[in-house]
Amino acid sequence: AVQLESISKTGSVPGGQVNGFRAARRKTAAKFCRIRTESVLEILGLDDTIIGTNVDRKVYLRPTQSSNDERVRALERLTKTLRATHLSGETAPFFMVESEGELLRLEIAERDAIPEHAVIVLDGRQHPVANLVTMRIEARFSGEHHPDGIFLMTGPGTASGVHSDSLHVMDIAPTLAVLLDLSFGNNWRGSPAQSGFDPDEVERADYPAPSAAAVGSGEMGEGLKEQLRSMGYLE
Repeated sequence: AVQLESISKTGSVPGGQVNGFRAARRKTAAKFCRIRTESVLEILGLDDTIIGTNVDRKVYLRPTQSSNDERVRALERLTKTLRATHLSGETAPFFMVESEGELLRLEIAERDAIPEHAVIVLDGRQHPVANLVTMRIEARFSGEHHPDGIFLMTGPGTASGVHSDSLHVMDIAPTLAVLLDLSFGNNWRGSPAQSGFDPDEVERADYPAPSAAAVGSGEMGEGLKEQLRSMGYLE
């Protein structure tokens, strides 16, 4: 979720943070476990057609095919493959896979322990667990991300003293678009915050979905990479 201390027409976000937060609650073998999404997609040969986004322990997977039928079939195949993934010598699924609209939500299934030298069977092939999962000692992390956070909005066009308990992280981009006098995408999952806006005056437009190649084409400097590593977003 998103905590924004203020949003203005100029798009400034002083002191903005992009995560909700809570005390760490869930443990797997006393370790923090994070799916190595790029490795999973590369092994499955889907790194060019599926975009994966890590949010704490969860991964959200989105197909990029232009046809809705192709996207549906891609999600069905991916769901079947991931639900069949297991540790060698076990039958229980290693992943929990749930559909969320046009996305798949992927998590490691709750369990008492993941052996350090375990082998994961993915798509019929065996892989060391370290190739697909990053495990860190839980004691290093006293908190974890949470989809619910604090949303504070000020600036032209916003009402004063309005409380809202129905905002979601997906509503941030549409809200910023409205504040910046930009058109709201019809295919966006979120919606502009209702407080302070007249829904009839919100401009709408159709934007093409980005391809996986376009999303991954940007170059990052080492400084940015190091900052993302320190936050747990890069290995």
